[in-house]
Amino acid sequence: MQDLETLKLGGVGLSPSRWALPPAGFVCLDVDASFYEENNRCRIGGVIRDFKGQPLAAFGQSILMSSFVVLRELFAILAGIEIIRERDINRVVVSSDSLLTVQAVTESNGDLSYVGLCASEINSLISVIDGASICHIKRSAN
Repeated sequence: MQDLETLKLGGVGLSPSRWALPPAGFVCLDVDASFYEENNRCRIGGVIRDFKGQPLAAFGQSILMSSFVVLRELFAILAGIEIIRERDINRVVVSSDSLLTVQAVTESNGDLSYVGLCASEINSLISVIDGASICHIKRSAN
């Protein structure tokens, strides 16, 4: 597998069309979220893998939430970053199949909406993790 095209905070990089290993020495946090209209609940989750593709941790949670995809993906990223921080992991590539979510995080600029506040929190958390980045991946790669 090829190394994942990553972006540092502040820009949008290429979107791989299939899952790829993170660069050597990095871990990858892949997140996703879904919405179930019949009960207004969403499912957020993710997996943390090392640079060899071996899973280090996985998480999933069902929560009552809006059908807004960006907000769901932001909550999944927050949940994953909490695990990253608990385990004191550095050199992290966060990937989401929601381009709008990645843009919200990388372009957070004082937006006081709920989405803007969540994105700003993620941006702050990622900025203190040594070597952290976030990227968009195509849905087929997630």
